Amino acid sequence: MDLTTPEVALDVARSARASFGADDLALARSSRTDAAGALSTAVERLRHVGLDDLDGLDSDPELAMVACLVAEEAGRAALPAPVAALITGAGIGRSVPLHAIDRGLDQVLLDYAALLDQSHTIDPSGQIVPMMATPLSADPKMLAPHAAVCRPVGNGEVGSPRTWAWHETFSAFSSSGAMSHVLDLGARHLNERIQFGKPLRTRQALEYRFVDAAVAARGLRELALFTAWRLNADPTAGEGAALALRLVHLETVRDVMRHIHQIHGAIGFCFEHDLALISQYLQFRRYQPVPLSETRTRLADHIDDIPSLHRAGSLG
Repeated sequence: MDLTTPEVALDVARSARASFGADDLALARSSRTDAAGALSTAVERLRHVGLDDLDGLDSDPELAMVACLVAEEAGRAALPAPVAALITGAGIGRSVPLHAIDRGLDQVLLDYAALLDQSHTIDPSGQIVPMMATPLSADPKMLAPHAAVCRPVGNGEVGSPRTWAWHETFSAFSSSGAMSHVLDLGARHLNERIQFGKPLRTRQALEYRFVDAAVAARGLRELALFTAWRLNADPTAGEGAALALRLVHLETVRDVMRHIHQIHGAIGFCFEHDLALISQYLQFRRYQPVPLSETRTRLADHIDDIPSLHRAGSLG
């Protein structure tokens, strides 16, 4: 198992961080008043760092790692775009977003489909279907302000089931980047907020909460890296690997956000605060393609894959 991140991937990640504007979340914040303009800028910046050059990543480990780190930097900036879907589509030579969904759905709510034409979906069997978007008739909830109800158009085509697994890997990396930003916010608040004459970190055992959050976030990133390696190293890896990652992904986002919101208190729920902005950014992926409870149930169907997955990850 090669634990070295390719230098080209690190270079692209550095360029992505500079381009996406993670420091002030300015682009993410602008999407509240100009969603279409912010989305257009986000897609342009993704293309600037090589979105259109990711075709064939399933057979190119270096290119796959570039895609993973771009997704991570997009998450750090809460980039207002369906990043995992755009990268997944680019990875199989498509210029349209390819969203991961569950099997057998006749309609689905897709993030940003209200603003992007020609969205496609892929299910765990690899079935790719073009979707027709219908804008929400009522004011959308904060959960999905730019989503649309989508229905399949035509019969579609059969792709690789591994593409669905890659989408979930990119989604996890995106959340990993968001968790990194959230931890930065938490550390700053603990050190700079003065409560009764002392830094907040000295009160209410909040430092322990922060450590728990940091360890959980680090674990998610390590598993995301391992899943990306496994998809590259094992041609049979697919839905089972992705579901294992998704389970940890959803549980980590839930637990880290609980800890960091507790550290911030009420201020973290104010729309003006970066933490609230990132919270909204993370909400939609909790339910698509499958929610946490269904992920657990589905993963049980792949329990027989575990011995082979252990062999695939062996360092011996």
